[in-house]
Amino acid sequence: MNRRGPEKLPEVTIHFTHSDYLTFLATQQLDEPFPGGDTLRSLYLDGRDPQDTPDFMRSSFGLNVAVVTADGWLVVARRSTRVGVGKGEWNSSANEGLQRGLDGRQGPPNLFRAAERGLKEELRLRPDHYDLKLLAFAVVTSNSQWCCLFLANLRTMTRQQFENNLGRGVQDAWEHRGFEYVRFEPQATVEYLLRRDRRDAWAPAAPVLFYLSLVHVHGEEATDRVVEKLEAQRQPGEHSRRRE
Repeated sequence: MNRRGPEKLPEVTIHFTHSDYLTFLATQQLDEPFPGGDTLRSLYLDGRDPQDTPDFMRSSFGLNVAVVTADGWLVVARRSTRVGVGKGEWNSSANEGLQRGLDGRQGPPNLFRAAERGLKEELRLRPDHYDLKLLAFAVVTSNSQWCCLFLANLRTMTRQQFENNLGRGVQDAWEHRGFEYVRFEPQATVEYLLRRDRRDAWAPAAPVLFYLSLVHVHGEEATDRVVEKLEAQRQPGEHSRRRE
């Protein structure tokens, strides 16, 4: 990470190397014990800075997209039980992994085009349907996964039109069990994120993505006021139980 020019524009350089999906699946078995009792997590992740993680344990780079309809609904997806990782978890509207053959055959991958591919394959959305913004890069330290976070604002497509569009057939429909829709406002969205039946069922990057999306649209101050109010209302002991 760096800053460029007198305007201090942010600049990020990412170095990619070869990997494959089977390596990714194998290195996600983080808590399966070896004969001696060690696990991948204890051997390669615990106590390490993410930058010091061995290369073979960093074989995932994902693109997570939050989709907001033109009439102000956030699309929340639930992963199916047929996916390789994160079965049944609640997640971003669309989630895609970089693929060399599709995203970087002639050179470095274009992250925006890869996100557009995910939106097309999973939600039947074309680039002319939305405005796409890159919000952040993230590291999921619990799973040793790297990703970037996007917000896609649908230009004219309402929630009803979005659902109708999904109903015409989606290429990768098998990746999702279903969708829920939340008013894309700080109070409604943060309450949804903290629901008792959701708090422990999120894919790791999803709450971060939805929070940053709220900040981008509604502002940091307005979003944090809601977060602080809801945190103050939580029952005594909830924080410690959550950490366990």
